[in-house]
Amino acid sequence: MHEGLNNFIAKLEQSIPTLPADQPTWHFIIDQQTVPDAQAKVFAIDEPAEQILLFQRTDFHHLADQGPLWFSAEAGSALQQLGELLCQQQCAGIALCAADRDAAIAHACWLLTVNDGSGGQSLINYYRPDIWAAMALTSSEQLFAPWSAVYSPAPHALGARPQHWIGWHAPLDYSPNTVQKHYSLTASTQLTQRTLRWVYWIDRHYTKFNAPHGQQLPAIVDNLELLVDHGISEGRWLVRLADLVSRTRLEEQEPVMAILRGKADPFIKVDQILAQNL
Repeated sequence: MHEGLNNFIAKLEQSIPTLPADQPTWHFIIDQQTVPDAQAKVFAIDEPAEQILLFQRTDFHHLADQGPLWFSAEAGSALQQLGELLCQQQCAGIALCAADRDAAIAHACWLLTVNDGSGGQSLINYYRPDIWAAMALTSSEQLFAPWSAVYSPAPHALGARPQHWIGWHAPLDYSPNTVQKHYSLTASTQLTQRTLRWVYWIDRHYTKFNAPHGQQLPAIVDNLELLVDHGISEGRWLVRLADLVSRTRLEEQEPVMAILRGKADPFIKVDQILAQNL
C-alpha cells in the first residue's frame, strides 16, 4: 500500500531550500494544535499583523481557538521568517501566494469542509503537509482556486533536506465560475494521505529506522501497516520495533507472523517480537 509514494518522492527530489524571492507578500496557515503558542509568537513580533482564526469565518467558530491560524507577511520581514519557522516546526503549516488576499482567505475557509466520499462532509486539516500533499497529488478542480502556489515543508531527514519546501503550483485553467459548495476529495486522496502520514512519521523517527532512503520506504510502510492490522498501532510500540521494521519484511518472518496472529495484548506482542532477536 504505497498510494502516491513514487510521485511524492519525485516532488521531494525537486524541493527547494528557501521560499522564492519574487513574491511581495506571503500568507501562512499554521496548525495551532501542533503549535499552540503560534498566536503569542506572532504578537511578539514588532510588526503589524492581522491574525485570522479561520474557523471564526465558518459555521464552526466554536473551534476557532484550536483551528488554523492565518496571517500575512511582507517579503523579507521578521514576520515572514517567523511564518517559515512555524511551518517548518514539526511540519505545522503551509505558505502560499495569492494576488487577492481576501479571496485567498475565503478559499482557505472554504477548503476546511470537504465532500469525503461517504456521501457527507468532513472537516479536514489540509494545511498539514501530509494532507496537503495528498490533496495536491490527487488534485481535482478548485483545489488552488485564487492561490497561485503553495509551499509545504518537506520531510526534514529523508533525502537530507532539512528546512526544504515542496512547491505546488495552480493549474493555468482555473475558472472562478465553477466553484462548488464543497471541495470533493478524489477516491485516492485518503489512501495517498495514509501513505504520506507514514512518511512524515518515519521522518520524525528517522534514526530509529536506521536512516532510510526513499527506496526503502515501501517496505517500511508495508511493515507498519502489517503491525497496525494486528493491533500494534500506538507510536511508542511501533518505535520500539523500528530497527526490525527497517531491516526485514515482517511477512516473511514466520516467528513474527505467529506472534502477530496470536491473541496476546499488543505490548506483549512487541516484547515477544523483540525477544526473537531477528
